[in-house]
Amino acid sequence: MKGKLQEGEPSSHRRRQRTPSHRDAVSQDELDSVLEAFRRLVRAAADTGRDWKLVEVVLRTMIELVLQTQGDLFTSAERSVPQTSTTAEETAHPAEKAAEPALRLRPEYRLRLETIIDSWSDDETANFLLIGLRQIRRRAQQGTLYYFVVNEKRRYPVWQFDRFCGVLDGVEQVGRAFPDSWSAERVYAFMTTRSLALGLVTPGQWLLLKRDPGPIVAAIVGSSETSSPFSGSREVEPSLPGPYLGLWRPREADKDE
Repeated sequence: MKGKLQEGEPSSHRRRQRTPSHRDAVSQDELDSVLEAFRRLVRAAADTGRDWKLVEVVLRTMIELVLQTQGDLFTSAERSVPQTSTTAEETAHPAEKAAEPALRLRPEYRLRLETIIDSWSDDETANFLLIGLRQIRRRAQQGTLYYFVVNEKRRYPVWQFDRFCGVLDGVEQVGRAFPDSWSAERVYAFMTTRSLALGLVTPGQWLLLKRDPGPIVAAIVGSSETSSPFSGSREVEPSLPGPYLGLWRPREADKDE
């Protein structure tokens, strides 16, 4: 019978197999910890003038990553605590002087979040460019605005904008040069990594300097023909599985916000 205990199972095992209605209640400390993490996310978005769509997409992305990795998102690192003396008071608490475990988000997952955080929603893009949402979507369909899709919502990377409420020249040529096989993370890493071919500036900075986008297109082609996605200072492979991070291409199937 389904759920029937096997003979000889210890009573402690039977006690652990309680129904959800009999599970231990979440402690106040656990609840406070979760709420504090959420509060810090909301506060960070508000303090930097970001909209609530960023909070939503970050939360959804973290949920996707947890499900995709079964929670294996972090790497352990030891953070040593400096010791300046060995008085009796300090040696009375040796646990405080032990190395403290630290958890860091794995580089490839951090890159995914950076890609999202360093992009704008359609509302943010419209506010920056001082135009309406309909024009934003029309430009995206025409290819004059680069975007990628997260959870069926368009995101517009900030590297394509200048400081004067405009779009950098060359964005359309560069956007069309990215191969379909490149994930949004790989595009972001490429555009924000210093390139030897561009005189040790990033492709985004190159466009900001109003230079010819041709060398960027050539660098994209060169990167596509090698096993390495880019030849800059980053040391993480930004390509990850996942259908919800796509590349820019004009597609009628994309859902507008």
